[in-house]
Formats: sequence, C-alpha cells, structure tokens
Amino acid sequence: MKHNTTDVWDVFLDLHDKGKLSKDYWKKTPKFQVQITNYLKSIIDAGVTNGKTSIPYDFSYYLFHLPEEMVHHLGLYAENILKSDPDNGAAIQIIAIITFQMAKEQKPLEQYSLIENAMLLAPNDIEICFYAYTLCTWGGDKEWIEFALISVERLLERLRTSSDDEKYQWVSQLYNHYDVLTKPTEFYNESRKDPVLMKRWEKVLNQLASIFKTQLTQDTGAQSALIGLAEIYETLGNIAEAQAVLEKRIAQDPKDVVTLEGLAKIYEKLGESELSREYKIKANPSLGWVNEILPDFPKSTVDLDGNPISLLDYRGKIVLLDFWAVWCGPCVGEIPNVKAVYQKYHDKGFEVIGISLDQDESILRQYIKDEEIPWRQIQDSKSFDGIFANQYNVNRIPSPYLINRDGRVISVDARDNQLSELVEAEIARK
Repeated sequence: MKHNTTDVWDVFLDLHDKGKLSKDYWKKTPKFQVQITNYLKSIIDAGVTNGKTSIPYDFSYYLFHLPEEMVHHLGLYAENILKSDPDNGAAIQIIAIITFQMAKEQKPLEQYSLIENAMLLAPNDIEICFYAYTLCTWGGDKEWIEFALISVERLLERLRTSSDDEKYQWVSQLYNHYDVLTKPTEFYNESRKDPVLMKRWEKVLNQLASIFKTQLTQDTGAQSALIGLAEIYETLGNIAEAQAVLEKRIAQDPKDVVTLEGLAKIYEKLGESELSREYKIKANPSLGWVNEILPDFPKSTVDLDGNPISLLDYRGKIVLLDFWAVWCGPCVGEIPNVKAVYQKYHDKGFEVIGISLDQDESILRQYIKDEEIPWRQIQDSKSFDGIFANQYNVNRIPSPYLINRDGRVISVDARDNQLSELVEAEIARK
C-alpha cells in the first residue's frame, strides 16, 4: 500500500462499501490509520492547485467512519498549517468540514464563514460550493437562506464552462444528495418575505430548470431531471407544466417510483385526495397496510440465532417491525433513535423485531455486536426478492412498520421523533 496516493483512499472506500469499517477494525489496523492520515495531510499540504483542492469527494460523509482521535489530529494539523499558510484553502475546508460534521446540531454561522473563505481561496472548486450549500441546508434563519443562495450562485458560475453532463451531475445533487436537507425550491419558498432574495432565488431556479431540460433532451428518462424540473414548475406556480412533465414520464414507465410520488404530490395540491392516495400506494405499496392487520411471518420462520419466531406471539405488545440492512445508510442512522425509544418504552410493552435484508450474515452479526442491538433479528438474504419483502410489500428501506397491540399497522414510516410520539400515544391508549 502506497503512502500519500489515492491507493490508500481507494482501499478505504472499498472497505467502507463492504461494511467492514467497524470500531474493532480500526483498533486492529493502526498502520492503515497512519497511512490514511498521511494521505490526508499531503492533501492539506498541497493546499490549492489550479483553483481547486484535492480533498476526496464526499469527504464530509466519510468523516463519520474515521476514528475520533484521527479526525481530531487532522483538525489540529490543518490549524497549524494555517498559522504559516493562511491562504491554504484545503486546510480551511478540512477544518470547516470537521467543525460542521462534529456539531451539526449547533449550526453556528461561523462554520459558514470558514467554508466561505475556502470558496474564495479555491475559486475553481465546484465541490466546495456544493458542500457550502449542504451546510446551509441544516440552517433555518434568513442568513442561512442567503448563504445557500450565494453557494448555488457560485456553483452555477463555476459550472458555466463545464459540459452538460457535469452540470447535470452537480445540479441533480441539489435535489437528491443524502446530506441535502433543504432543496433550492424550499429555500425559494422560505425567501418569500424578502422580494430581493426571492427574485435571486427565482433566477437560480430558472437556471436549474434549464439544465434539467437540457438533460431531458439527451435522456428522456433521467429521474432527477424530471423530478427537479417538475418541482421547479410547481414551486413557481406552473402546475400544468409540472403535471405534464410527470405524466409524460409515467407513460414511459408506469412503475417509476419517483414519478409516482411526484404525481401524488401534484394531485394532492389539486385537491384530488383519492387520486393522490392511489399514486402514493403505487409508489410505496407498503402504505396499503396502514390500518390493516399485518399477517404472521411465513411458517417455520427463525431468528438469527435459529429460534422460532412468530408475529402472533407479540400480540398485546406494541411492535416495531424494522426492515433494514447494514449497507443502508439511513437505516444505520436510525438505529440510535430506535435504541433510545426501545430503552425508554420496552418495560411498558414496546418491542422491536429487525428484518435484515443483508446478504452477508457475518457483517450483520458484527454490526449487531458492535452496536449492542438488543432486539431479535430475522435475516432474509434474498433482500427485496425475499419472502418477507414480497409478503409485506417492502420496496425500500428503511421501512419501519409500527404495529399496535391488536396487530394493526399504525405507520409504515415510524422514524425520528415520530417513532417516540406514536409509541407514547399508543401506550397512553391502554
């Protein structure tokens, strides 16, 4: 393995994709940790070249998978570099990313100030602008709305001489990247009280729409372009155009989930609630179980330890039937919340049964051990083609089905604060 080359980072990405970066792994591989640290230090040392940094794409996401002491060390190293090289955009970006990712809940405006400096010091770097935008989507007040606008304006300016494909790749992420909590159309709606800001956002939306339309001339089935364009049309009040875009796509592919969801939203806005619900269920068949009694597991079902398990045995309990997988980022991200609700309400009759769609049992077992997950697990290694996904109409994960004491489904999307609220309400009904 080479020092200070992308070979080290490629190995890291490969291990990440295979789900092998557990806490124990890092303890067993101190040499590998040093190699990644040295590689990232070399990028900080390089600073900015041709107006760009060499920080790995999506570093902000992978930061969570690095040991805390390693992240702390990188932050200190970047700070020391800045003492002698205050114009080092890479060092500033690393500090900004670490600061933001380690304290997302606080959202101090100083974090944007850091990334703002990095944007100015790396004037050709598109990803810094995109990262700045993702940072702003965690905000909420007027300052964040304007910072987000500046980030997108700069991103579009830096994309001006790029190919159509590159423009689309970056712009589509403004709508579907996992770290984007607020879309440009939502920022536009939040800016309505400020006519000047709103006008600038409107200009940005029209630029994004133009990029989406160009992509659709090359690929009529481009999902992100279709949904992004329809959402922009809808936001700007062009409901008929939005509906036309989506209906054209659904004629091409009647099972396209993203388009079905878009049409459900349009019909709901038009006041056609029954038609909206019909499209919602087409997009997510699991919604058809809401208020229905969920049937028992297939005969002879056993848990991960080989013990027989039946859903009927849990009657009289409030049950979260959690369809998930270790490889599913949102599923793993929800585990701490489920554990907190389980610990709080388990003694009051709340149970959890995990149905894992992981194919590799060893990875599943290791994750359960590392995270100390206390509830029973069922593994269906055939994933979405398996008997559980088919019987319960699961076509996406996480799919957390919350079931009341009578076996009736309360929700098929019991996540975040809603899980605790629904469980507490159901306990109160006893």
